[in-house]
Amino acid sequence: MSSAAATSPALVKQHVIDPEICIRCGTCEATCTQGAVSHDDVNYVVAADKCNFCMDCIAPCPTGSIDNWRVVKAPYSLEEQLSWAELPAQEDFGESSSAVIEAIEIDVGSLLEKAHAGAPANPSHQPPLRNRASTSSAGPSRPSRLCSATTA
Repeated sequence: MSSAAATSPALVKQHVIDPEICIRCGTCEATCTQGAVSHDDVNYVVAADKCNFCMDCIAPCPTGSIDNWRVVKAPYSLEEQLSWAELPAQEDFGESSSAVIEAIEIDVGSLLEKAHAGAPANPSHQPPLRNRASTSSAGPSRPSRLCSATTA
């Protein structure tokens, strides 16, 4: 982690799942080697105390809904996350904290680039590098895979 982020233990980054984009497919939970992802009847959530930022869940997510981060003073609890209908806005920590938040974002960007390095070369199948708040809940469109039979 960068030195600016290391000097302020009051701020942490937290991996969160966007409930507006998530299609509840369970891929993130099945892929997470740390057991950090769980769900109820409504939302999938990430336990901040279990997530080690390994990024194994990012590339397989078909919608990019798990490709979200928040910089927080204290991690959101599972109960808070389970109640969300949408992601909370990034809290404004003021100008004095902007360098710390920027340093954390640089670290997050570096982790995402590392995670996406193993993703498919086709950009239409690769999750985005930034939040996708404007994406519909149906997820990205998929190309049709029609086969046409040829006659001899």
